[in-house]
Amino acid sequence: MVKSSIVVPPQATGGISRKRLPQDSQGAEIPAEVYFEEKPKRPRLQLNTDGNQRNQRLFGVLLGTLNKFKDDSENKSDAEKKRLAIESKLQEKLANEKKEIGEEIQAEREQKQQAIEARKRQAQRALEEKRESVVLRQHKNQAHFLMTKTSPSLCYLPATLTEKDIAILEKQSNLAKVAQEEFEGRQQARTQDDIKDSTLVQKDTSEVPSPSVAPSEAIDE
Repeated sequence: MVKSSIVVPPQATGGISRKRLPQDSQGAEIPAEVYFEEKPKRPRLQLNTDGNQRNQRLFGVLLGTLNKFKDDSENKSDAEKKRLAIESKLQEKLANEKKEIGEEIQAEREQKQQAIEARKRQAQRALEEKRESVVLRQHKNQAHFLMTKTSPSLCYLPATLTEKDIAILEKQSNLAKVAQEEFEGRQQARTQDDIKDSTLVQKDTSEVPSPSVAPSEAIDE
């Protein structure tokens, strides 16, 4: 029977070898627990690449627009500046003409309304004068007669007048004269008003028929 043997190589003297630890500024070794202590890691920056690119594009577009506007403003030719000045004057002229036309239209409307009201007043005065003239004519005719006390009253004239009858006839005649004078005063006032209203009517350019009732003339005794 053969016996096997294991040969163990001789180890170097001096014990187990180990790595040397770093030293501090004074040459002393830094303890392993201090050297290998886990250091805090720096936080990683979370960069949004797509957002940054989009912002850069928008900024570039805005900057390009501003530069283009600046270049266009600086590079305008004299002819273009002259054209813009002419257009500005035309716009101002059109605005003034539009304002004037509006004022003229408003003035024409007011003038037409004044003419319509003037014609109404003329027609009303003519109607009043016609009614008054009829009543005045009746009073003048009745002033030469005596009136009965019956209802309705009747006009009569006796063949022989008494002093009382003569006094009544004179009183009625005087009242008729006063009524005639008052009528003529009102007629003159109406005539002056008609002249004023006729001026307003003549200013009206539209053709509106005049009142059908004409003012009556003064009634003579």
